[in-house]
Amino acid sequence: MRIIDAHCHVGQGKHKQQTVAELLRSMDENHIERAVIVPVEEQIAFHNEAGNAGVLEAVKGSGGRLAGFAVVNPWSGQQGIDMVRRYLDAGLRGVKLNTALHGLYLHDELVLELVAGVRDYQVPFFVHTGTPMYALPMHLRELAREFPDLNFIMGHMGAYDFVSDYPRAIEGLRNIYLDTSLTLSNFIKAAVATAGADRVIFGSDAPRSTQKFELENVLRAIDDPEVLDQVLYRNINRLLGG
Repeated sequence: MRIIDAHCHVGQGKHKQQTVAELLRSMDENHIERAVIVPVEEQIAFHNEAGNAGVLEAVKGSGGRLAGFAVVNPWSGQQGIDMVRRYLDAGLRGVKLNTALHGLYLHDELVLELVAGVRDYQVPFFVHTGTPMYALPMHLRELAREFPDLNFIMGHMGAYDFVSDYPRAIEGLRNIYLDTSLTLSNFIKAAVATAGADRVIFGSDAPRSTQKFELENVLRAIDDPEVLDQVLYRNINRLLGG
């Protein structure tokens, strides 16, 4: 069974602390082949350059086990767009958005300008959802409708009080995928039935949760080996470009 964790953080922040060595050790313990990494919250919110540089360094030193997504504050405008493009050119494989940290709705004009500014790279966007009032599933729907040629991963499937909104948010759209992190097994099982096995992606949000716990959630929800292969490996591998 091949596994890619599509959602991990590395760095030493106020709320999250995880070194690259700790993540790789957890991956070994849980038989996880690869992981997608982003920085901690402070570097998503403000210290973007330092966060992206740290992620790129970790990726380059991982022997292919880590892929990185760039982060940017949309308030930084063209300067931020140029920074993201520079890190995508250097080898990062996508973009992480958490507009709740920036005081912006997901479909704000500044976010639209940012996405449009890197649209030609055709990389996936991992989008935090579940935080009112700025980052909710229906907000992601509006963003995804603006860019039908791009793929978006709905972090946490809306999380907690808003997980019931994801079916409406993805209705009629094929460019929104669902991340399993911080989501109970019954919702993961329902997501496979609602969205299809080809649109659900395993993520842990480590170190907020553990890879062991989040992987067990998926294994409790899904017993079909073909579906497991899609959720644990093939879907995110396809979005990363193989």
